[in-house]
Amino acid sequence: MVLVPSGKYLTAMAFLKGPCKGPMTFKLDGVLLATKDLSKYQRKNWISFEFIKNFKLIGRGTFDGQGQSAWANNKRTGKTFPTSLQFTNIDNGVVQGFSLLNAKMFHMMIFRCNNLMVDSVKINAPGNSPNTDGIHISLCNNIIIKNTKISTGDDCISIGQTNRGLSITNVICGPGHGISVGSLGKYNSDKDVSDIMVSRCNIKGTTNGVRIKTWQKSYPLTCRNFTFQNIKMDNVLNPIIIDQEYCPYGNGRCGGQSTSSQVSIRDVTYDTIKGSSASQVAINLKCSKSHPCKNLRFRNVNLKYNRGTTQSTCLNVANPNMNSVYPLTCKR
Repeated sequence: MVLVPSGKYLTAMAFLKGPCKGPMTFKLDGVLLATKDLSKYQRKNWISFEFIKNFKLIGRGTFDGQGQSAWANNKRTGKTFPTSLQFTNIDNGVVQGFSLLNAKMFHMMIFRCNNLMVDSVKINAPGNSPNTDGIHISLCNNIIIKNTKISTGDDCISIGQTNRGLSITNVICGPGHGISVGSLGKYNSDKDVSDIMVSRCNIKGTTNGVRIKTWQKSYPLTCRNFTFQNIKMDNVLNPIIIDQEYCPYGNGRCGGQSTSSQVSIRDVTYDTIKGSSASQVAINLKCSKSHPCKNLRFRNVNLKYNRGTTQSTCLNVANPNMNSVYPLTCKR
């Protein structure tokens, strides 16, 4: 076991790399402070755990990224700042109990991991802190995130390419950009995303609730078998959104209107999602013209805009299944 006792400790970049001869436990009871000197990060992460089987990161301590020193330099132009905590090639892991505070960029990155559980973690950064995603997951199998509270300036949880078998349960999200799948299809190496379950979550004061986004100009892949259920929305700008016209560079810079996303979305269920929308359009489905969304199922959805009539958008959705849905969506 590696133990960080009570107290405050200033650190530069550090990584613990396996393989190890047996199970490995890292216990954090104190506060680790990331140096503000960006020249001390030879790699784009602060604390990294790599190539370890049967790993535990536990404790009641805090990883403080001291991100305030970097946010003013982040103009959202693609420049990368250190991720606070990265897990790479972890098989059979438990991440539990501690806090992540004010990352310079992402708070936690889970990359090429199998059978890893994140439980009872607190992540906190101001709502205006740039690119401070709570948890980003990419190229993973069988990841569980539960009993976790996330407040950030970007996605609470972002699900990247080539993921299979992800469960998100009892997460409190806000402020931030919600729980997002994507953006997908930007690179030829992006592969399918499947078997995603998001349930019993509370999303409050975010720009998005549950979102699927793909690049307008994209490489082909498939999103399938997603379930969003038992979710409470509280003053969320876009409670339910599928955006297959994603282009952060401005109109015409991702291929223009004639370009249609090559990402296929199918077998997605929205079940028992209720609450309030901060915008008039509470359900916004903008699917691909060349690859329409297929087998979308909505059951027991009730989202209301408190300042007027609640509306929905439905573009390129093939034969949706609607049962007790407000606002009325994809009218036939």
